[in-house]
Amino acid sequence: MLLSPLIVSALLFQGAVGRPYSEERQLLDRHLTQLSRPLPDGPTPDDDAAVIRQLATDAGLRNLEIAAPTITESATLGQSHRPFTANATFPDTDRFFRAVQSSPRLIDVESLVLRAVDFGVRIEARLRFYHRPARAVPGSSLDPARLRNRTRGATREDALRFAKDEQKVLEKTITLDDLRKRQTSPRMFLAETGSAFRDAAAALSFGSLDGDTGRFTLRGAIAGMGAADALERRLEEGFFRMREFSRSPKDGCYQFEVVGESFRAGPQAALPLPVEEPFRPTDAFCFKDRDEFPASAIGALRANGSEADGISLRAVDVDLADVAAMIESLTRAPFVVAEDVRGRVNVDFTGPSIDDALKALPLHVDLVGTVRLIRSNTQNSMPVASIEDAQPNGRSSFRSKRARGEDVLAALVEVEPSFAALGPSGLAKVSVFARETPVGELRRAVLAALQLQESREENTRVLRMPDRSGGVGPIAATSAGELIFRARDLSVDELALAGLGRSGSETVAFVYSPLGDIVALRVGDTLADGIVAAIDANGLLIDTSEGPVRNTLVVVRAK
Repeated sequence: MLLSPLIVSALLFQGAVGRPYSEERQLLDRHLTQLSRPLPDGPTPDDDAAVIRQLATDAGLRNLEIAAPTITESATLGQSHRPFTANATFPDTDRFFRAVQSSPRLIDVESLVLRAVDFGVRIEARLRFYHRPARAVPGSSLDPARLRNRTRGATREDALRFAKDEQKVLEKTITLDDLRKRQTSPRMFLAETGSAFRDAAAALSFGSLDGDTGRFTLRGAIAGMGAADALERRLEEGFFRMREFSRSPKDGCYQFEVVGESFRAGPQAALPLPVEEPFRPTDAFCFKDRDEFPASAIGALRANGSEADGISLRAVDVDLADVAAMIESLTRAPFVVAEDVRGRVNVDFTGPSIDDALKALPLHVDLVGTVRLIRSNTQNSMPVASIEDAQPNGRSSFRSKRARGEDVLAALVEVEPSFAALGPSGLAKVSVFARETPVGELRRAVLAALQLQESREENTRVLRMPDRSGGVGPIAATSAGELIFRARDLSVDELALAGLGRSGSETVAFVYSPLGDIVALRVGDTLADGIVAAIDANGLLIDTSEGPVRNTLVVVRAK
């Protein structure tokens, strides 16, 4: 039979013969001290609460509340069951439970429930601490002859105390070895959840795990049938043993529930670390962001030209902000679009330059360096801020339709920390479509779109709206990351072809996602249930398992 390293070390400790009793006693005391950290003698509720508080503080948990323990004991083992609640981001939650598993104090996670709240998750967990009962019943025995050799020169009372303590060392060593083999931790559950939902067009609202059985439940909303199919395949191919994946329609989303079992992972397992926040409220997530079509049908807004690198774009029933998104996809020219740019249009651009094409739109366009700032004609346009003497060298990529102004400004600060500023709350939304754009130019355009003026007060940047009074404070972003749809998140049945454009020798198709974002498709892109086989001037052809499917661009007129 193979023996564990802990038991082997305990047996070797018993077998060391020839040392004086004083050295044997010193070694035994040292061993007892080491074992008392993971498995103390008797319950230690105050120390256990201190361990939780320290681990929670180090991991960044907030609003920690620790309930009173429930203590149970058997003939060989005692347990303290300790519920607690806290708030944290999802990455900090993972950091906390990794620290719990590697803590010198042996701790099991009996159960874990995560609920989506503002700026992260609400943790409801139940931990299990172990101790040796005061009246523990011995389950193994030591060799009396070897014990006599190690207590030579000791008094009878000292020899009896030595024998009792050495018996405790052996019992604790065997118990700890068994407990560590069965230690329960949510590390695999958290790592796989973070990995599976990192790129999913989904919002988790609830997650639960039973530490002893590994049974788990995940609930939330996912944007569209294609994204739901892709998530189901990802979970089937991952580290979960999935039992059921159910879904039901909700607005532009599907509500889903996943039930299955999560495997265990040891303290040394190299698991991926969560880097994003998959938990978020689902009500706002499922909002379909599309503009209203004009009350009366309008013809296409046309622009012609013969530029060598002119735009070729035909689009129907598209939001004005999405015209900028399409042009950026074709030309890489960066755009910032103010929130009040609303309405749907049909466009037909054949070879004009970007600026000539934009002149056909009923909008006001300013050039901020390389960035084109688009605002409505009715807005009292804020002048674009002048260029600072020292321009940062950083570049930023951002793609979002009507994102919170706070989120955009916070993202620019991540690229260039010197742009950190105080400002008002409740900023307008802004659309940004840019790739590798100078961060200074992008920020100037964003400030103008948000109607913000900047000043320096005590060497601090301060942003204010000229027509609004009130205090200023730190500009905080939401904890939820920006959702980005890709081809694999779309199914053939839910494709809403919105436009066709040409970039060089390549034709690009533009489709609407279930939540109203524009997604660019190219030949060879893989959908949830098909592959884009061809794109021409009138539509695209998709190969599916049931045969080819043709999707043609059709003008949709207002009713």
